[in-house]
Amino acid sequence: MKRISIGFVSAVLMLLMTSLAQATPGSVEVQTLGDITIRMGAQVRLVPTTEISRDFGTSSDLSSDQETKATGIMRKVGILGDSLKTHLTEAGGAVKDGYIRGENRLFFNFAHDQDWDVYFALESDTTLDRASVDRTDFAYGLQTQQFGIERLNASFNVPFLHSRVNGGWDVKGADVKFGGMIYGDDDPGIGITGCYQNFKWEAWYIKKDEQEAGYAGIDPVKSKVNAIGPPTQQKGTDRTFYMGKLGYTFMKNTYLEGVFFYDQNYQQGNHIDIDRFFGGLNYKGDYGIFHPMAEFAYVGGTFDNDREIDYDISSYAFFGDLLVDLHEAVGIKKFEVHVGGYYLRGDDDPNDDDLEGFTPAVGITRFTPRFGSEQSISHDGNPFLGQILYSMFPAYYGTVRGGGINGGAALDNPGFSMVGGGINAQYGRWTYITHVMAMWFNETEAVEAYFANQGVTGNVDIDSFMGVEWNNEIRYQVFKSVTLKGGAAFLFPGSGAKDITKAVNAYGRDVSFEEGKKSDDVSMRFAAELLWFF
Repeated sequence: MKRISIGFVSAVLMLLMTSLAQATPGSVEVQTLGDITIRMGAQVRLVPTTEISRDFGTSSDLSSDQETKATGIMRKVGILGDSLKTHLTEAGGAVKDGYIRGENRLFFNFAHDQDWDVYFALESDTTLDRASVDRTDFAYGLQTQQFGIERLNASFNVPFLHSRVNGGWDVKGADVKFGGMIYGDDDPGIGITGCYQNFKWEAWYIKKDEQEAGYAGIDPVKSKVNAIGPPTQQKGTDRTFYMGKLGYTFMKNTYLEGVFFYDQNYQQGNHIDIDRFFGGLNYKGDYGIFHPMAEFAYVGGTFDNDREIDYDISSYAFFGDLLVDLHEAVGIKKFEVHVGGYYLRGDDDPNDDDLEGFTPAVGITRFTPRFGSEQSISHDGNPFLGQILYSMFPAYYGTVRGGGINGGAALDNPGFSMVGGGINAQYGRWTYITHVMAMWFNETEAVEAYFANQGVTGNVDIDSFMGVEWNNEIRYQVFKSVTLKGGAAFLFPGSGAKDITKAVNAYGRDVSFEEGKKSDDVSMRFAAELLWFF
């Protein structure tokens, strides 16, 4: 399946074409003389953060040279630089220990009644120091300011279809309001959103990675640092998404939604074509104090390599959660208790031609309503457990890559199980949110094969129990537009996490797995947040 039919896509777009304008940030209305309305707004978000034992203490048992060597086998699971404590974030790349994140935005909205609207957000999101906040650092010939259009969406109304045509790069999601197991991101795309009576629909054409157009490449230095490099010599080397959703509300309290998602990934090079098709079913109910939510997803497809073995892709995943609203019984503004979990199938044989590890196109559990949290370790890119930024799934472990937010997630990953629960309480201006999550690899063969292939000698034996995370967030609303937050997360390593530290230690010290030393420090993350948003 080298190309999806243009006619089919066009038909889907015409069929799945909200009469209502999009809800976007910006609360300051600007008076104008004409008939175009203007709203503006801003966000100032400062997040001092301290991380302790991000590597579960592994580096404390290694010399500097040994730690540098050990990082070599952890590159594919997200460790950048020569420290085992580093991990990738959306603000400033690799971080460790203590830093301050600054996520600052300006919002602009322009609209003509319901006919059309344009929204964009200018953003600087980086770790803060003198160089990153100065506009330029001319003394060293560097430009260090990171500021640009982070979000943009323009739409116009198609009233006879009860729809709007959209274009830009605002947040889109196949299932971010549910389990976040298929896709959620702010990639550029063109689509149609609509609703009529009890129906809702969306259809999107999304460009994830572009390699067929870009910088001219005449200057060898500029072509390397340009965001989009020069076009490749090969034909058909992009990564493109196609998404369709159709939802229906039954009896005002039951919502079902079907999702189709096609991840067409031809940007791996080496004549590799990856076609993955997701089918999803999302469910949400509101029955008195009970609010269940569930998602089922299946993925199938092919991994074709002209020079090596071809693979068949087949896997599935499930998310379920039950929330109980007890605010009336407790007598405060909000008091919700929920229990739930995930099951993602894993690959139990890294040597066959079946890729059975469930791998999202872009996992987005950090922003999901039940277990999502920005005061978390597992949602924040956790290399030792193979967890990708924005997602708690251990999809970096494995050998055959081609999924996830950057295309580096393995399609033969170990899978994932999680059982947990949480509380969301609000009293006056105070809010407290907490989650406890116990996590397991479903199949450990992918993790064991990863370290064996990276050069760890001996009989690599990894247990399935990843560990338990307990994350907490407390908020105080000073004013309507000003909020103070504090966060504390603790990741208690399970026997599987300790086995991983043993493998990393063994490689750094150049001994066998059996001679490696385990580490069991609790990983901790503490953060404060000062937020102005209007």
